[in-house]
Amino acid sequence: GFGVYNMLEKGLYWIVGKTRVHFEECPKMMDEVVIKTWFMKPSRLYVNREYLVTDRDGKILVTGETEWLVATENCEKLVSVRDYIPETFLYSESGLFGSKMTRVDKDFSDAELAGRYTVSSVDVDFVGHMNNAAYSRAIMSFLSGEELRKHPISDAEIFYSLQCKEGDELSVYRRNTEGAVEMGAFLPGGTLVMTARLRYGGE
Repeated sequence: GFGVYNMLEKGLYWIVGKTRVHFEECPKMMDEVVIKTWFMKPSRLYVNREYLVTDRDGKILVTGETEWLVATENCEKLVSVRDYIPETFLYSESGLFGSKMTRVDKDFSDAELAGRYTVSSVDVDFVGHMNNAAYSRAIMSFLSGEELRKHPISDAEIFYSLQCKEGDELSVYRRNTEGAVEMGAFLPGGTLVMTARLRYGGE
């Protein structure tokens, strides 16, 4: 009773505020994996959902976490998430991650322009907003295959600030830090859309 279409009837949307992924080992093409997901105990405004990807023998490959919120149309206002989670749900008290995410500094005046990305029809969901997974593909398009082979990514943290729509042009900036690269996407005029931190494996 709290799925996407049920919420739309109420003029509400499930949105992702931030997400992180840790790669122990990347699954390879044609590998069979098992994916599990569950909720953490919710606060008033958000609930974290965790994910676990293993191989068929139970070896952990990937762990992940997303922060979910409920917003009114155009994300004008957040409402209590507790009112839209079934009371029968079981919550986990202990999480996969031992610490909270540290936000990326929003000031990218010291960063270089990696390039520009135009939001297309394949990036948006059925309500016309750029899907949160599409942001990941967008920023990854500014990292070359050679760079990724030299510096495999072990952890990714993404923070969403604003919804984008088809046709929006994003300016993507990047700066290198010790053992990581940080990226920020901005609309024309300098409005921040999202920030991301990609950490290198073994560093």
